Amino acid sequence: MNNLGPMKTKSPEIYVVGSFVMGLTIQVPRMPAKGETLSGRNFNLGPGGKGVNQAIAASRAGARVKVAVCIGDDLFGKLALEILGKENLISESVRCLPNKITGCGFVTLMESGDNSIIIDPGANLDLTSGMILKDEEAIKRSQVVMAQMEVSDGPIASAMRIGRKYAVITILNPAPARIISPSILSNVDILTPNESEAKILLDLPMDSGKCPEELGEMLLKLGVKTVIITCGEKGAVISDASGSVRIKAPKIIPLDPTGAGDCFNGNLAIGLALGFKIKEAVGRAVIAGTFCAQKLGVLDGLPTRNELDTYINNLKAT
Repeated sequence: MNNLGPMKTKSPEIYVVGSFVMGLTIQVPRMPAKGETLSGRNFNLGPGGKGVNQAIAASRAGARVKVAVCIGDDLFGKLALEILGKENLISESVRCLPNKITGCGFVTLMESGDNSIIIDPGANLDLTSGMILKDEEAIKRSQVVMAQMEVSDGPIASAMRIGRKYAVITILNPAPARIISPSILSNVDILTPNESEAKILLDLPMDSGKCPEELGEMLLKLGVKTVIITCGEKGAVISDASGSVRIKAPKIIPLDPTGAGDCFNGNLAIGLALGFKIKEAVGRAVIAGTFCAQKLGVLDGLPTRNELDTYINNLKAT
């Protein structure tokens, strides 16, 4: 992770095919047994959704971000509008749909730092290809277009196709993981699964024993140009036609890794949008994810540009 100095000052444009999920997080000493009621602590109600998390991460890092997202006209939808407004993410691409529920997620955070998440996508599944097509000009002028898998395939396919049409960098974070159509993958420049998601994409058992380098090589055969497998406290592995390289992460004691992957992706996007080489962009994104994992609650864990610069400088000094 060389040359990880402060970000350049210009503000690139990033388009995000988004999802909003209101997260309800509680810490527990262990997972409850079947039928057991278990006392937890540190309940947190906060915004989530991989799309909005990544959009906020990129915006705080200095990008001008447009996010396409659908929310419901319920209490969580009102909170979503407040949050998006504070983060400068309100535009005509944010749609509040009548008689729909806003996506919500339930996060169980164990003292070990591991977590499990259950989501109801709600209005996120109402995002359509037509909505994305209306934003073609916004995608055209962007440096990066990014999507995740909390929406249906149609809008993802449209965003990736438009991005490729205009030579915009296309990033797909395949989470929650599911089998992806080759027609989508053929327009993806960078695929960013974690190790578990990589195995799901390849239809491998979780105990397959494949290392990230092997998984990356296998995923490249699906048609994407570059695969970046995030490995938590072990950093990330970049795989492309030239081979694989591992980017190490600083050693920390994680508090809440829930949003670390989204923080990684948002900071990866702005790094690439600014023209950083892939290793440098991934190195900075790995450190951003490390920063996030030490905070309780996703929103509090997404650093501003200055916060991340300070954190990096402190790491260099130790």
